[in-house]
Amino acid sequence: MSLWGEIRRRNVHRVALAYVAAGWLLIQVVETLFPVFGLSDMAIRAVVIVLAIGFVPAIILSWVFEWTPEGLRRDSEVTAPAPAAYTRRFDAAIIAMLVFAVAYFAVDKFVLDPSRDAAEREAARQEGRADALVESFGDNSIVVLPFVNISSDPEQEYLGDGLAEELLNLLARVEGLRVISRTSAFSFKGAEITSAEIARQLNVTYVLEGSVRKFGNALRITAQLIDARADAHVWSDTYNHSAENIFDIQDSVAGEVVGHLKTELSLDPPKTERHDPIAYALYLKADQAETQEAKRELLEQALELEPDLLDAMADLAYSHADSADAAESAGDIETAEWHDEQFRLLIDEVLAQDPGHPYVNAMLTWEMFSIPDLPRAAMYAERALESEPTHFGALTTAGEVLTRLWRAEQAVSILRYATERDPVNSHHFDNLSQAYLNAGQYALAEEALRVLLVLEPDDDFAEWQIGLALLLQGRAREALQLFDENLGDDHPLRWHGKTLALYALGRTDEALSELARLLEAAELFEDNPDYMAIYWFIGTAYAWIGATDEAFDAFAKQREWVPWLFTSMGDSPLYANLRDDPRWHPFLVSVNVDPDFLASVEFNPRLPSEIRSRENAITR
Repeated sequence: MSLWGEIRRRNVHRVALAYVAAGWLLIQVVETLFPVFGLSDMAIRAVVIVLAIGFVPAIILSWVFEWTPEGLRRDSEVTAPAPAAYTRRFDAAIIAMLVFAVAYFAVDKFVLDPSRDAAEREAARQEGRADALVESFGDNSIVVLPFVNISSDPEQEYLGDGLAEELLNLLARVEGLRVISRTSAFSFKGAEITSAEIARQLNVTYVLEGSVRKFGNALRITAQLIDARADAHVWSDTYNHSAENIFDIQDSVAGEVVGHLKTELSLDPPKTERHDPIAYALYLKADQAETQEAKRELLEQALELEPDLLDAMADLAYSHADSADAAESAGDIETAEWHDEQFRLLIDEVLAQDPGHPYVNAMLTWEMFSIPDLPRAAMYAERALESEPTHFGALTTAGEVLTRLWRAEQAVSILRYATERDPVNSHHFDNLSQAYLNAGQYALAEEALRVLLVLEPDDDFAEWQIGLALLLQGRAREALQLFDENLGDDHPLRWHGKTLALYALGRTDEALSELARLLEAAELFEDNPDYMAIYWFIGTAYAWIGATDEAFDAFAKQREWVPWLFTSMGDSPLYANLRDDPRWHPFLVSVNVDPDFLASVEFNPRLPSEIRSRENAITR
């Protein structure tokens, strides 16, 4: 008998095929499970090596032994061939194993592999993001956590929060030091999580934490600086002083922090502005008031003791503005006008004493957005940053100004900085994603939006924007699937997105059907403030499919209803098919976004050195 005939008679080929299929399956399972249990790649390689070595003994054993209905027998002891039915069962078992292997391969390739690739891309993006931060700031990054109140009186909670916030604001003035903003830092308050893990999530090197205890007029404050990379204390100290000395304590802590960081900072540690201690305590306590009325009462008491406490005056102005908006929404025009008058008086008083007050100028910038008066908005935003270029609220406002001036590339630099300083605040990722979209950086817009969706899982607008980013990257099928699966059946954003995606796929009739549903929604919700942008979406849908007449008709309705919407959207990529239309420029003029006029608005804010260095690197 020939060699191949002998191999077939002894079922060696069947054993080899079964061994390879089973071994491949085992390797796939090992690659999936071993990392879950913390086993290294070395363990996976060991399994592969053992299987490879075991192939030869398996072939030898299949030559020497044969599996019969009576069990394992030496080939020399087998006198008759195995029954055909038995051989068929053996073949069926091998075929089943191969089918299972092919099915696993298909699931792994087309279902599991894309998600793994997405996870790897996200990990790479995060690593790149971390590298960029290190390049900009080195090891000079810190989060100041709320100081824990260990007093017997829970109402002293405000003191620990206020101390941490003031230290945060002090350190934020040091250029070259990345200080996490209050929103992100305080989001971990009360969480059962280590300082090292907080630092990892916020991508910072150092953590400043501590405790506050007040008994009578005496304060005991403990502060400690932790190097999160080594999970080791760098410095700690305890301060026993009267409440009047809280400003000295803040200066001491800030000085110690700057002194102990391995930085190239040449500036002296910032100094706290001195205030009446009781007025200051009332100002801090107002931040935790549960109602605007209670907040105003505390701030007014603080201002009675220290009339020139400008931060308290600015907070009081903001409180009146908030109440004015609430009263106007409730239809109480008289009350709204009274609060607005108080707001004006307080704002004027602050500016009379400090024309460059960053918080007040940032508030006025936002007021100019609603008029809209972009030249004055730019003026106030510039003024806000002149005296304090690292003021976080003023910086984010400057980014918004640039978006409205159709200077998305410049806005990106500032808004990226905002996400680095406040990485758990969804608002900044929303602003950044819009700037990326308007700048034509669609992949980066998608990345920012996916972070936003992690922070705000129920944000339908973010879902729609991700679909738009996919569509603009030429991934229309993915966009269509997202609009179908992630937005509700009766959601106007779903109909708008599907109109765009279906048209991009050449399915024009289906696209028009979705657009018809969007038009029906406009008739139903025309007077609903939740749908105040409905005609903007209709207009951009018409523009996308090339129906420019209908697009301008829809935009005209939007202009009558909510004209300032065009200011806030910036230079949307959805306008692409309208830009060469002779009607487009006059329309933009009619909604106060004439590109020539926007280009003429001077806006040269004083920015932190980190942002300037990035802009210089881009232009080189």
